[in-house]
Order: sequence, then structure tokens, then C-alpha cells
Amino acid sequence: MELAQHYFEYIAKEQEGFLRVIKKYFPNIKHKNPRILNICCGIANEESLLIKYFGKNTKLIGLDIDKSLERLLDELERKSVIIGDVRQLEKYVKGKFDLIMGRNIPLNPNYNGHGEEINDFWPGVFEDLLKFMKFDSKLFLSLVCEDEFSRAKEILNNHGYRIKINERNSIIVQSDYIGVKGSDTKDHYVIIAETPFQLRLF
Repeated sequence: MELAQHYFEYIAKEQEGFLRVIKKYFPNIKHKNPRILNICCGIANEESLLIKYFGKNTKLIGLDIDKSLERLLDELERKSVIIGDVRQLEKYVKGKFDLIMGRNIPLNPNYNGHGEEINDFWPGVFEDLLKFMKFDSKLFLSLVCEDEFSRAKEILNNHGYRIKINERNSIIVQSDYIGVKGSDTKDHYVIIAETPFQLRLF
């Protein structure tokens, strides 16, 4: 079944809002045509606007674990997305990235969507991400909930990341109604972090 036209309208509105976020937090493009890793990317609504903003030769890799998205990703012609587990990054990606981003990643460490207790694997994920960052790479995160925002800062601090920006985002990004159900907005909180000082020495 083809994607309904009104879904494309919702996606366009989300892209418009997130482009404003990118322009706010990356007003001066240091890396033209960078390598970007987009973790837990869902249907990767960021794909086209990131390439348009950072340069047509931008190398973008999206990673999401949800196999049920494959048909929708194909219908939306998302070229960058790999279906894979963020806990096994080395299995799916190689080399260093100029920018690693995670939009509204599900950072609740205690329970899954069914209320079942799960292991908190996020500290390990953020530790692994350092293997794919250069001395001047940036980590960009947006979080929906305040407790996830606080949790992200805690994990990053524990791994020695240098947090440059951590704040409530003033820009409203409308939900696409596909990747996120309901009428809530996205990207409520923003964190931008850099690699630890000890990594910058090498």
C-alpha cells in the first residue's frame, strides 16, 4: 500500500522544523560534506535535509533496529539506512565520523515499551561511539523527556565527553505521525558534546 499523501505533508512539516534546529546549532558549517552517523534513526526524515544543508557529497549512514520499517524506508526512498543494532556498531559501520547524531533516542534505562525491566545498555553505546569519533567530532542528541535529558548528561559526563550545549530546545518540531505516534512535538532537549580531552591528544 502506498504511503498516504497526508503523511508526506506531516513529514515535510517535521523536516522544516528540524532544519531550523540544525541551522540554530550548526550555523557555521566547519565540515563541508562530512561523514554523519545517525543512530536510532527510524524512518530517517533527516536524510535529505542533512545532505542539502551540509553538502551533496555528505556521507550519511543511518542505523535502526526495527526491521518492520524496511518496507516504509523503501517507499520513502531512504538510501542511508541500515537495519542493525546500535549495541553492535562495529558490525555495521567503519571509520570515523565528523558528526554522530541521535534524535529522540529511547534513553529510558529501566523499561521497554511493554513495562518490562531491561538492561541499561546506553552507557556501553556511548562508550562505543567514541571509537568512531575524531578529535574534533561532534555528538548531537535530542531528547523528548527531561529524565532522558538528565540521564544522557550523566552518561556523557561519566565517559568524559565535554558537553558544550545542554538546554531545552526553543524550536518546535512537529511529529511526523509515522515514526512517532500522537501529536507530541520532538527534540524538546538538545545536547552537543565533544570528545574527551584525552582522545584529542592523539
